[in-house]
Amino acid sequence: MLNLYQLPDTIDSTTTFADVAGAFSGAPLRTVDIDALLAKPGGIDSTTGDSIATDTTTHRLILKVKFDSLQLPYVAADSGKLGFGIRVGATTPASVSFSTREDPTSGGSTVTWFMKVDSIKGSDTTLVRERYPRGTRFDTYVFDPPVAPLDSTLAVGGAPSARSILHVTLPRGIRDSSQIIRGTLLLVPAVPARGAPVDSFVLEAHTVLADFGAKSPLVLDATRTDTTMIRVGATDTVRIEVTNLLQFWSADTTRPAVILLRSQEEGAHPSEVRFYPSKAAAYRPSLRVTYAPRFPFGVP
Repeated sequence: MLNLYQLPDTIDSTTTFADVAGAFSGAPLRTVDIDALLAKPGGIDSTTGDSIATDTTTHRLILKVKFDSLQLPYVAADSGKLGFGIRVGATTPASVSFSTREDPTSGGSTVTWFMKVDSIKGSDTTLVRERYPRGTRFDTYVFDPPVAPLDSTLAVGGAPSARSILHVTLPRGIRDSSQIIRGTLLLVPAVPARGAPVDSFVLEAHTVLADFGAKSPLVLDATRTDTTMIRVGATDTVRIEVTNLLQFWSADTTRPAVILLRSQEEGAHPSEVRFYPSKAAAYRPSLRVTYAPRFPFGVP
């Protein structure tokens, strides 16, 4: 169920959850039952004028919601600018993702004004009907996160998004004098990954250019990044194949042996996972390395 509210058109990147709480406290402009709309013939509600269809290429749902001039009057002084807020309601935990204006495949949401212009001239009594589509100027989401627990777990994701850093002690005999064949990072979740069931997310393991703790700059290179999928609600051990990272350290021993964990779409959704830290002896992060020692050539 989507509930649509009208918000001030002055919302921007500094707008917080508290700033718009009042606008969401009243009755919504419209309520759209997505499941009921999908069940209608052709995905069209003949009463409200709403419609929904599936893009056969991207498999995204394209939703059109119709408002009348009483619900959304055109304000000439504002040039037809509108501010919308959307809240999701369901009987079980649910979430929805909307295309943003940065999306090159869709360009985000649009509003189309339908104008009827009186063009009577002499005996011509034709009414001219025009359509004026307008794109999205700004879009974002606000979130009221729960208070973070005061513990030492390794948090990744969430909103605001968190990252975790692992310092790895790799024996010199392996790093300097062996061929690294495979490396697997093992992480044990301290609690089930949090989020809506459909919000499973990709966790990335990066190397860094320099070790400055929380401000360490990432190496943004696909060959220096390894990933795995985090399933919401799961507590199974997470395994990340980090062979690329270990081979990178072996090729250049001046690089810091640091792994930075982050959500691939950090800040885009509130899903979060927390792993046991190093001080949890039974569940601490571990690195499993397969390597081949250098061949000991004999002396002739």
